[in-house]
Amino acid sequence: MLSFLDWTVLVIYLLVSVVVGLWLTKRSNSSTEEYFLSGRNLPWWLLGTSIVATTFSSDTPLYVTNLVRKGGVSENWQWWSFAIGGILGAVWLAPLWRRAGIMTDVELTEIRYSGKAAAFLRAFRGIWLAVLVNCIGMGWVMLGMAKITYVCFGWDKVTALFILCSITLFYTLLGGLWGVVLTDFVQFIIAQVGAILLAFYSVNAVGGINKLRDFLENSLNWKELNQSIVYGPGFLPNEPTAFIPAILNTQNVFNAAFGAFLVYTLVQWWANLNSDGGGKVIQRLLAAKNEKHALGGFLWFNIAHYSIRTWPWVITALASLMLYPTMTDHELAYPKLMVDLLPNGVLGIMLASFMAAFMSTITSQINWGASYLLNDVYRRFLVRNKNDHHYLKMSWLFSTLVLLFGAIAAYLANSVTTTFQFVITLGSGVGPIYLLRWLWWRINAWSELIALAVSTVLAATWTFLQPPWATFSIKLFLTAFPTFFIAIVVSLLTKPTEKKRLIEFYKKTTPPGWWKPIQQLDNQNIATEQSHRKRQNGSDIIIHWCLGLILIFGTLFGIGSMLLKSFLWGVVISFLGILSGVVLYRRLYAKN
Repeated sequence: MLSFLDWTVLVIYLLVSVVVGLWLTKRSNSSTEEYFLSGRNLPWWLLGTSIVATTFSSDTPLYVTNLVRKGGVSENWQWWSFAIGGILGAVWLAPLWRRAGIMTDVELTEIRYSGKAAAFLRAFRGIWLAVLVNCIGMGWVMLGMAKITYVCFGWDKVTALFILCSITLFYTLLGGLWGVVLTDFVQFIIAQVGAILLAFYSVNAVGGINKLRDFLENSLNWKELNQSIVYGPGFLPNEPTAFIPAILNTQNVFNAAFGAFLVYTLVQWWANLNSDGGGKVIQRLLAAKNEKHALGGFLWFNIAHYSIRTWPWVITALASLMLYPTMTDHELAYPKLMVDLLPNGVLGIMLASFMAAFMSTITSQINWGASYLLNDVYRRFLVRNKNDHHYLKMSWLFSTLVLLFGAIAAYLANSVTTTFQFVITLGSGVGPIYLLRWLWWRINAWSELIALAVSTVLAATWTFLQPPWATFSIKLFLTAFPTFFIAIVVSLLTKPTEKKRLIEFYKKTTPPGWWKPIQQLDNQNIATEQSHRKRQNGSDIIIHWCLGLILIFGTLFGIGSMLLKSFLWGVVISFLGILSGVVLYRRLYAKN
């Protein structure tokens, strides 16, 4: 039961959030650009922290706990692998998105492509992302928070959704994106403090980090602790603290967990729907002060998201194996630890951190989803040439509708992890087309349309049929490659985008890659347009990408080694990561 002190902390947090929203109401509601893009004036530190806060929601610790309890630390490659694409996006795509000068990533469709196919794609993608992908994403976030309120307050799902959605919608309509990003900064700090506190109390409950290490390294019942796994024989890593699963399992045959690791690291990061950054990230990049702030903000997000945030969640999940060895709903282990271990006041801080994480993500997704419905559907195709006051009113309506659809998705969902995996599979194969449209002039609107259609059909097929052999990694593989292959064939069999449109796009964004035919069509005009900027160099992008990966994974595994394995090796690995970060910063600073 919550004490008076816990309730006081929680209420103070909610009141502060509402005050911030009221303070920003006038500014955020002065125009649609202020409401959705903060007037394109976000600094890198606020932009990056906002992305970090948005990607951490009430469902995230539950999801990580489920992964660790089922498959060990290495199972986190399901989300660690996105750092590979995240760093590439920071050093390559962030400046290009900012140059585009658009309101949503979907708007790029009619800047990059031409004709009726481009117009249809813009409307289709706007609705597909806002109603299907975004609302399913909101659903798993709401479900995660509903599970927490069930453990802490005893609320049923309907009661939890009604209360949480009412608070969040009121806050979102007041502040717009300014309200979202400013409170994101505070919410990130609160959420991180809460995660660290629970990790501390969890480790203390098992007798200290050394006892936890001994249990994890020497426990003979690791397999028995995971009897609920349905992955199939040989899927477990050899020991729960492995950062990378063993190639061979205990029977000396190929370890299925290692096969999944290969799919995550070699396929998932480029095949998924957010390979070019993803809508919420791109919205922040479009709101940056300039290209340099967009790049710096995206890079800071990757450092904070992977290197800083991982281990409090993982350590807590590992401790839960020792404290709750027989729990079958692994996602409930995290909130149960909160209720069982945290003293009065600290539990209130932890609940405030979860509320902060929940509000950060949901407000961002409401704002983002409404921007598609307003900018890419309503204003583009239904009602044009109205004043900003009219479109602001409609944005409030669309925000409410997006939240309602998300609540329905949460009501129908039962598992955070399963819902997350469905969304990742849903966009598999579309990712490479999103990347190639920046690199290759031959990609057209039909490429994207076919990729969206094929990946949606395949993902739905695997989900509803549920073949016993189809693990998450196999579903992802069997969706990504057929989708990509079909989309490339369609690109070559259909007419390319009009040359005039391609020239305009090239002038506006100056992307690297295979654009020589377009450059040759209008060399003089393109040269004039590019006089204020240098075109990105492919070799520089690759070098910066490699340095960024060493920075992220060096610090990630360095901290993990210090906690769970060898302190000395952890220091060495962390030093290499930090050194790479220094070199990367100097190169980027010199070139920007």
